[in-house]
Amino acid sequence: MTHRIILALVALLMLAAPAYAATAFLVGEQITGMTKQCFYDFAGSTYTRTVPSYALCPLTIEVR
Repeated sequence: MTHRIILALVALLMLAAPAYAATAFLVGEQITGMTKQCFYDFAGSTYTRTVPSYALCPLTIEVR
């Protein structure tokens, strides 16, 4: 019974844990037809955001 209570408490703590975001910075872009792929880097990981080809890529984005 105590194991179930502990497991339930751990599960609740995991669900209640805040999600931290970090800032990724623009490193490049590529136009592909009617859209543009914006490329971002954070800690060696690459992230992509798609915007209309006429729009500017944001200089930074929030990533998790």
